[in-house]
Order: sequence, then C-alpha cells, then structure tokens
Amino acid sequence: MVPGWPVLVRRGGAGLTRAQGVGSIPVLLASSNGPAQSLHLEMTDETRKTVEEIDTIIRQNAWFDFCVGSSNGNDLVITGSTDFCYYHELEITFHNVFFASVYFQNWKSDTRLPVFIIPEQAEAYQMNFQLEIEQGFDLFIFRVEDSKTDVIIAAASISYNTDTVLYYYREDLQPGMRLASTVTKPNTV
Repeated sequence: MVPGWPVLVRRGGAGLTRAQGVGSIPVLLASSNGPAQSLHLEMTDETRKTVEEIDTIIRQNAWFDFCVGSSNGNDLVITGSTDFCYYHELEITFHNVFFASVYFQNWKSDTRLPVFIIPEQAEAYQMNFQLEIEQGFDLFIFRVEDSKTDVIIAAASISYNTDTVLYYYREDLQPGMRLASTVTKPNTV
C-alpha cells in the first residue's frame, strides 16, 4: 500500500443479484433461472435531502478537511473539520457499506464547489457497472481538491451528526459538544 493513496474496500455476498444502476435508472437483472428483468431503481428523496444538507454544512466553511473516523466492517464514519488538531464538527456515517475507495489520510475539498454529491444518472450508471455495485446500495462521492481521485462510497444508507467532538479534555461542555472517546480526564495530584 502506498501512503496517501486510496484504498479499495469491497464487500458483498455470493448469490446476490447485481444491478448496474442507481438514481432513477432502469437496469436489467440477470437471473440463473429466467430471462433478464427490467427494474427501475430510485434513490429516496430523504437520501437526496440528507446529501444536500451535508453538502450545505460543508460549504458554509472557507475550507473543510476529512478523514476516516472509524470502520467496523459494516459502517464507515467519515469525520470533517476545519481544525483536526482540536476537534471535528461533522460525522457522516455510511451504513451497510458495500464499496469504498477512500483516503485513510486526511483529504481536503474546495468548498466553493459542491463537495458531497450523488452522481448524475449517466455517471452513476457507468460507476455502478464498472464497480459492480449490487442492488440496494447508493453511490456517494466526496470531491477531493488537488486530486484526480475522488472518494467513492456505496452504502445502503447514511446519517450524520454535527456535534463538535473535542480531542482535548474540557469540563464545561456546551450543548452539541462532546469529548472524543480517546480523551480522558487528566490526573490531578
């Protein structure tokens, strides 16, 4: 593995039907016991709204950096911040991840342009075909500044949290603030 290069992670099971399509794209499903069937896949309006909300939060800042916060083999948490030295202020959780091409080192995005998007239909179709994304997973893209490679994640659903998560100990936490799980209270002698 080359440091800073994206790592491809793909999870799937045998026997699952493959579909090349996302958004509102008609696709053909092949079956071993019959002819191909036409299916119309649609990403939910709620998912589209959530992606737009997240992108709006990101783009309210003059800059925004991201990194992998955690992964448990099923869910992937991407954290976002304007200052990773002290805190992060956005957690995007991708649930039931099928595929991820992601930098494990920090990456930055140009907030003057859309950062977190759902690919357009033609691009989604091509990506689903190329990456062999299975039916039931939506594609999400982070546009990466100064890179030819964007972060791509296929997951069943997403959620997000805008708490400020501090990387240092503080007693007077305000509403919407919490300490990172690795932060402990200093010993006082």
